[in-house]
Amino acid sequence: MKNRVRYYILLLLASTSFFLFVHAPYAAASLSSDLNQKGVECLQEGRYSDAIVYFESAHKSSPQNKTIIHNLSAAYHSLATQYASEKNWLEAIGNEELAFKYSPDNEDIKKQISVYYNNYALYYLDNEKYDMADDNFKKALEYFPDEETVKINRYNAMLKYAEACLADKNEYKAVTLAKDAISSLPERADGYIVLGDIYYQQDN
Repeated sequence: MKNRVRYYILLLLASTSFFLFVHAPYAAASLSSDLNQKGVECLQEGRYSDAIVYFESAHKSSPQNKTIIHNLSAAYHSLATQYASEKNWLEAIGNEELAFKYSPDNEDIKKQISVYYNNYALYYLDNEKYDMADDNFKKALEYFPDEETVKINRYNAMLKYAEACLADKNEYKAVTLAKDAISSLPERADGYIVLGDIYYQQDN
């Protein structure tokens, strides 16, 4: 089975491809405007955590201001991208979800969260933590249900888990996992091969 399984790490989207950092259009003397301006300066310098502090304070001062909300989302997204470049998927996910909180209609952010969950799942898979891997694959599909790469990765992970269960003499779990994989992508052959191998070893 090992020779038949291929996993795919999804590429990160461009860090600022769907954000432009903008200045608040109201009086420069106002507190929220000053805080927003300082946040924009931090963003431009790559100091994303500092930018978030300023934008959060500006948001408290002017909670309905769309410019500040936009910039706050951009700051969280940029910080998430920084964590992702370090393969710190947990922090990347947390910050990208905060970006999505402030921009709930942004489909690019949703797809980016799915990318991070997929890559975090692969991390768990590499460490043979199959349940945690599956949980993260499911999360990735919640955000982007049509992503074929994630579907295939989850499918292959279930088959790998099935083989591990079979090696541990947990044949019932192995059969269940193989059948679940087949149900998720019935057009693919590997699941049937693994299930056949399990039945063969059972003299079934």
